Amino acid sequence: MTQAVLKHSVSELENRSGIDRKSRETLADRLRLALSNAYQLMINTQIVHWNAQGPLFFSVHKLTESQYENLFATIDDLAERIRALGMPAPRTVGALFSTDLMKDFEESANLETYLERLIAANDRLATELRETIKVAEKADDVKTADLLTDFIGTLEEAAWMYRATLGDQS
Repeated sequence: MTQAVLKHSVSELENRSGIDRKSRETLADRLRLALSNAYQLMINTQIVHWNAQGPLFFSVHKLTESQYENLFATIDDLAERIRALGMPAPRTVGALFSTDLMKDFEESANLETYLERLIAANDRLATELRETIKVAEKADDVKTADLLTDFIGTLEEAAWMYRATLGDQS
């Protein structure tokens, strides 16, 4: 029995949701991309959290902590949705960093640069998720559409809070 358990491998799971296999594959691919982008955003948000300093330290420190925790929870939801669609979630660290949502911060970056980059990444990911919602709706996958709609709200709120922190009037 132990040998059989140890030889377990990740595979496609049976799915009787009424969503055809091709649509589930397409959605899983798009969700993997969203998961990867969210992971990058979470890590970069945590980097800002760790390195904030100056007059806005406390507010930025608390704001980024709340947001990377929300991102972490959403990442788990995205991975679980991929599995619920019957497809494997990302299985390697390389798969989590296979996108280019954000480049690394320069070591000389200041808090304003950090926040501007987080704004841009939150906005870009929200835009990408809108396209995935269209695919989910076409496949009649209301659960994925609902999950992503909530996630967009979280991303837009984060971008708004960073803009407000910077006093951005645009």
